[in-house]
Amino acid sequence: MDDSRSTPVIGKGKVVIKLTSGKVLALSDVFHVPDIHWNLVSVSLLGKAGVRILFDSDKIVLTKNDAFVGKGYCNQGLFMLNVYNIINNNASSSSAYIVDSCDIWHSRLGHVNFSNMKKMVELSLIPKLSFENHGKCDSYLE
Repeated sequence: MDDSRSTPVIGKGKVVIKLTSGKVLALSDVFHVPDIHWNLVSVSLLGKAGVRILFDSDKIVLTKNDAFVGKGYCNQGLFMLNVYNIINNNASSSSAYIVDSCDIWHSRLGHVNFSNMKKMVELSLIPKLSFENHGKCDSYLE
């Protein structure tokens, strides 16, 4: 990370997500960061749990072992999973970094376009960022 600021993590452990399909997903090594006011789940974390994600126009379909697990829909450029609640287990203290660089957040969010990142800022999903001097993404130049 580019800076050394951090914010406390009040929990690290297993999170159980109950989807509206009735299926349950268990995700490991999940951080609970109180300063982030939304639940963010990365595609890579779902992949580590054995979940495959199919992006289809304005929806996503989740499968595990070729069986349907759940779905979500696009809302203002962000995919929202259809879930009931989240239950935390085995919490332990740790810390996480806060990074205010829009280029780093762009990479961490899977190279989402900057207009969608601005929407994420408006929804308080990520910290307030300056988008004035962002560089060109190296992954697009390769």
